[in-house]
Amino acid sequence: MSKRKVHLDLLRVIAIILVLYNHLHGYTAYMREEGVTRWIYMAGSAVTRANVPIFLMISGALLLKKNYEYTNKDYWKKIFRFIAVLLLFEIIVYLEYCKLDLFYDPSYEANFKDFIYGLAANSIEETYSYWYIYTYICFLFMLPLLQRIAIHMKRADFYVILTLHFLLVSFVPCFNVFLAHYNLAPITLADSITVPLAVTNAIFFPLMGHYLDNCLDIKQVKIVELLNLTLITVMSILVTCVLTYREGRVDGYGNDIIQHYDFDYVVAIYAFILVKYLVTQRQERQNHKETLDYVIVSFGKLTFGVYLLDPVLKGLLYYNRYLNIHFSTAIMESIGWVIISVTLGSIITWILKKTYLLGKIL
Repeated sequence: MSKRKVHLDLLRVIAIILVLYNHLHGYTAYMREEGVTRWIYMAGSAVTRANVPIFLMISGALLLKKNYEYTNKDYWKKIFRFIAVLLLFEIIVYLEYCKLDLFYDPSYEANFKDFIYGLAANSIEETYSYWYIYTYICFLFMLPLLQRIAIHMKRADFYVILTLHFLLVSFVPCFNVFLAHYNLAPITLADSITVPLAVTNAIFFPLMGHYLDNCLDIKQVKIVELLNLTLITVMSILVTCVLTYREGRVDGYGNDIIQHYDFDYVVAIYAFILVKYLVTQRQERQNHKETLDYVIVSFGKLTFGVYLLDPVLKGLLYYNRYLNIHFSTAIMESIGWVIISVTLGSIITWILKKTYLLGKIL
């Protein structure tokens, strides 16, 4: 356990819960509610959006400080491991959902051609959540190059990249709402106006995670700075909710509006700093006990398996059984499934990790 960073495992636990919740009815419940309840649900959905950014930041924190080369066998083993995982679970889910006639016509027969095209397009039913593995594999291909960038990253670089991300991802969409309020045409940026380091998630978030974990001295962070960051985060969530509410009132809540005004990076950065700060403070206490750390680390090791198994468990339990239960709200339905999926997924992953073959890829 001493080789693992407890705060990163705790962030994994938080992120996997948000990932599972993101794919349930509770995430979009704000579209079907009114009044104060809608605002509460919107805030929850805005926080949920930080799920994948947190995972990418963890990857950056762990991998960008290393020194992989394209000639390194371990580097290629890591890539092929995730390719193997993706292929294995795409096959499992495809065959499972065909066999159970879920989202497929009863007369449909699984075939190699449809699978290959669906695998390439990430369009196989109920494997959409595996898009993260596609992104992660692309990140791994860029890893040696990104490591050379990260090793020279300074405080000024962090703020430049963060500012550019804000301007291109958040400011322009939000400013267009202001223009629309006065019946003015929106600003459309040319496709050539792009900064990959700042807007490509597979690059931006790992760089953020690397700097915050390996360059920022968390012991130098003051309470007042945390309070300021808390205020910024709350304001970003409020702005997201206000703009989402406005668009819903104008155009209706026919789709997931909240993703149009994304401040997920603010929430993710805040969560990363806060968790690391609290864990560090706790570990420095004289009466600190490692029992809780052990539990967090043990669960953190299982989160990837929980993520992979969730679509499999949904095929077996969620659609034909769990949804037949009459819940009072979509939130309760979603929380209940998260508990079931995390519990069963953790147990199954723990068992599979004991096997020779799957233990190496999980």
